[in-house]
Parts: sequence; structure tokens; C-alpha cells
Amino acid sequence: MALTIRDVLLEAQKKLEQAGIVNSYQEARFLLMYALNFSLEKIIVSPHKKLTTKQIEKYESWVLRRSSYEPLSKIREEKEFWSLPFIVKAETLDPRPDSETLIEAVLKTYSSREMTFNILDLGVGTGCLIITLLHEYPYSLGVGIDKSASALEVAQLNLKRFKLQDRLRLINTSWGEGVEEEFDIIISNPPYIAEKERQVLSPEVIHYDPEVALFGGEDGLEAYRSLAPHVFRLLKFSGRLFLEIGQGQEKAVEKIFKESGFIIHEWIPDLAGIIRCGIFQKEHA
Repeated sequence: MALTIRDVLLEAQKKLEQAGIVNSYQEARFLLMYALNFSLEKIIVSPHKKLTTKQIEKYESWVLRRSSYEPLSKIREEKEFWSLPFIVKAETLDPRPDSETLIEAVLKTYSSREMTFNILDLGVGTGCLIITLLHEYPYSLGVGIDKSASALEVAQLNLKRFKLQDRLRLINTSWGEGVEEEFDIIISNPPYIAEKERQVLSPEVIHYDPEVALFGGEDGLEAYRSLAPHVFRLLKFSGRLFLEIGQGQEKAVEKIFKESGFIIHEWIPDLAGIIRCGIFQKEHA
């Protein structure tokens, strides 16, 4: 007997619930929407619609992956950021809503979209930060740097998706090594989780996000120490650095950058009220 939308949904909910997935019915419905390209309306109004064997097999394979805590974004290989659909894969950190604080900070600092900037993204990952800024500032150019060649392959896919081949260059290097030009805007979301926090991370993060994009050494500040001297060399005197930080790291990060010749211009909280973005400038700018 052919299975219906309702049949597979209830079975999926049961499997997800047994696996300990929170909001199991909602998750089952999202999986069905994305796996079979169904609208929510279709699922709600056509619960007795029969599915093909091929559809059922695809859906069940997605449910199995989610039962192992693989994030939906990694399963469907797409995650929205700033209302833009970015390709994501195992080699990249998922774009997170917290990082939209950096975009908001840049837009607040430079309100005119007609301006022309040279923008650098250090640790580009999927490319979500630099691509979003180039989307917002259509006359600007950008460079994205990452030491992970496989992450750059994903950024390249997004570069093509958003047709930015003429405006964005990707470079495989560690932080700013080998880069000579200067930039008006430097943006970065470096790894900032301390090793001691490993055990409190969710299975979705610890098993499916790349460790190199998560952990910043014993105290979570290693990347900032590496970044600071490069940023000082690469940032124009009139430029600004927009830096994402972890919860409670603002004093330590400010000290690191002060020692490299920067002053803090402003700290920006995210939607939860946690200080998430620091805007820095050169001390004698």
C-alpha cells in the first residue's frame, strides 16, 4: 500500500523524537518540504497525497541523517544569511544569525550604498559576510582569504551563485600572509571558542562544523593574536575593522588589538544583547 504525506510525517516524527531531536514534528515537516520541494500549504492541505517510492526513499534518508544530529542546512546544502541563500557543505561553518550583527555594523558606519570600498574578509568560509557586503555595496570590490582550500571551493560556488566573479577574489593563505594591498573595510569572524567549552557544544556543531573554524586555542583568543598585526598592515588609516567575538571576550580582544596599534570605536550587541561585534580603527588615524 502506498504511503501518504501524513504516514511518512508521523513515522519521521517518531524516529526524530526517539533520537532526541527537539520539535520533532516541525523538523519532520521541514525535512519533507526541502527533500521533496513541497510547500507548507501542500503538506497541510494534502495529507492523503500518496508518495512515490523514490520520494519516500529520499525523505527517509534525510530523516536518518537528521536523526544523527546532522543539521538541516548541511543535509540540504543551503543556509539563509541576510535573506540570501548560501551554499554550505561539511567543509564550512554554517552562517549564523549572530554574524548579521557585523553586517548591520558596517551598514550603520557607512550608510551610503553608492560608496566604493575595497573590502577584505579574513577567514571567508562560505563567503556569506563578504558576499552580503558586496550585495549591499554594488560599486565595491572584495578579497576573501581562507587557509582551508576546501572552504574556498565552497566560497567559489557562492561567488558564482551570486555572479560576483568580476568583483571578488579568493586567496588561499593564512590570515593576511602574502597580501600587499590596503583595504577600507576589513571584516572577520575568526574561530573564538575556547577548548574548555568543547563539551558544552551541541552535537550539530561539534560533529558537523569544521573544528578549524570553531576553536581558538585554550583561551579562544589565538586567532585574534594572529590577526592583529596583519590587520594593522592591511587596513587603511581611514579604514575600519569589524570583528566578531565570543561572549565575554571584549576586554581581552580590545587589549590584543590595542597592543597592535588599534583603538576600539564601538562595541555592538547582537539581538540577545551579547557584545558580538567590535569596530576598531588605527590609533593614530
